Amino acid sequence: MEIVPLAAVFAVLLLLAIPATRKDGGAKELVGAALKILATIGLPLFFFFLSVGLLPDWKGAAIWGWLDGFHLGKLALTPLVLWAVAAAWTHEVWQPELTPRWVTLGYTAGALASGMCAAIGFLIVPVSSWPLLSVPVYTAVYYGWRATRLLRDHPPGPGPLIGTLGGSLPFVAGSLLWAHQAWSELPDDPPSCFVVTAASAGHPALVGPFVTLERGGRQRRANRQLLTFWALEARWQARAPASHRAARRLYSRLGPAIARRMQGRWRADLLYLLLKPAEWGAAAFLRATPR
Repeated sequence: MEIVPLAAVFAVLLLLAIPATRKDGGAKELVGAALKILATIGLPLFFFFLSVGLLPDWKGAAIWGWLDGFHLGKLALTPLVLWAVAAAWTHEVWQPELTPRWVTLGYTAGALASGMCAAIGFLIVPVSSWPLLSVPVYTAVYYGWRATRLLRDHPPGPGPLIGTLGGSLPFVAGSLLWAHQAWSELPDDPPSCFVVTAASAGHPALVGPFVTLERGGRQRRANRQLLTFWALEARWQARAPASHRAARRLYSRLGPAIARRMQGRWRADLLYLLLKPAEWGAAAFLRATPR
């Protein structure tokens, strides 16, 4: 992270923590409040929005089908999440003498939202990536613990509690509907091999011969190099979907930028030759491993 964004983060944390010093507090209270904000608000919000990037880039990478769309669909829970972090800031930093009812109910809504994210996360995130769920899990535990204590010490009454839980249901349903829509809009086939496709645009005498085949519902023209990398990706995706998904997501960001810089036949020829060792290695791996 660059120095300027990092300094901005610390500045925001300190600004949000200033109210903790209003009752004759000093630097100790300021730092303590900033750390509370980071742990109970900053990191949960960061992971909540950042994890949208885990959405698969095509239907074949969605192991759990439409439920994998929850990476994006959970954004429908944003009103509950913002209510919860507002309650956490009020309770942990502002610290009113009498806890408002909306704070207790906000923690309850936060426990519901974070618990749902953590539970579905354990289902759709590969076991090898479960450490990424540590933040959603401790967020669910924290908000659940706070909600339990406040409901016991400052009960809002059955009406507001039922209203909060019932009012949360449309957001929960919306997150699942959005998840299904996000999955349905994913392409049926993996994105094109940007770099290798660019390399196949060189002089036909060098990069050919070509064959025409149907891929992704349309006719595609491919050379041996492109066919080899397609086969390698299919084998990788079938054998190790988690690592393939991570690599594919990175490649989908870097690939187009590289391909744009290799326009023109001579550059494509050079890229084709540079990819030759990787092509030979991929072909050897495909021959050495069973289908």
